[in-house]
Amino acid sequence: APPHVVKHGAKCLQTQLSHARLTEHVFGGTQYRMFPLSAQFGERSLDLGTLVSSSHTALPPQVDWGALPTQPDKKYSLIIYSPDCSSCKLHWWVSNISPGDVTTQSDDVTTQSDDVTTQSDDVTTQSDDVTTQSDDVTVLPYIPAVPLKGTGFYRYVLVLLEEDSQITAPTDTDRLSELSGVISEHELLPVGLALYQAFWDESVGPNLARHLGLDEKQFSAERPKDIDEFYAEERFLRKEWEMKTGFM
Repeated sequence: APPHVVKHGAKCLQTQLSHARLTEHVFGGTQYRMFPLSAQFGERSLDLGTLVSSSHTALPPQVDWGALPTQPDKKYSLIIYSPDCSSCKLHWWVSNISPGDVTTQSDDVTTQSDDVTTQSDDVTTQSDDVTTQSDDVTVLPYIPAVPLKGTGFYRYVLVLLEEDSQITAPTDTDRLSELSGVISEHELLPVGLALYQAFWDESVGPNLARHLGLDEKQFSAERPKDIDEFYAEERFLRKEWEMKTGFM
């Protein structure tokens, strides 16, 4: 991408992160110079806050960072994180990705090269596990978005992070870990980001059971009345009853 387009995109991204309070809730208040990632779920592109249903996120997103100013001698991580999801914050983590690798969706764990259109010789293919032709490591397998019913939209970020050293799959990685802590522990540098919001649909329950072994909790979408609203409604109903009984 031309330099002025990349620069403009970085400014727009920083504005959007501040507006959505993601600088505070995802990165612990630290501001990083990041550029927008090109990513999509199927035919739906992620454009700084795209709204998707949980079923839209059934498979990992397609990601292409060919336009980002990456370092050819560095390795990178891809992480999907939600600050709003109480059952699972780290939804996906693939490390040791070489610049120019293209990640694509697949219904199968193993995909033939003829089924994938790429812009380089390295191909990364994902489903629940990741099969690769390079040294990529699946630290945490992919889990779709699981926003609970009645709790509104959940914010999700897909972050590309530059690695200071090679990362192997830790056996004690907790899916409820804060992303800011992961960045600090593994000396990662966020360089690219895509942002989307997810809402509940009927796929959430099966996904919670399949991937996390949890039962689905649902909450009422009706806002509880405060005390003034309660008494106002009571007075209205009493007045309505008095008007009706006055003609009896």
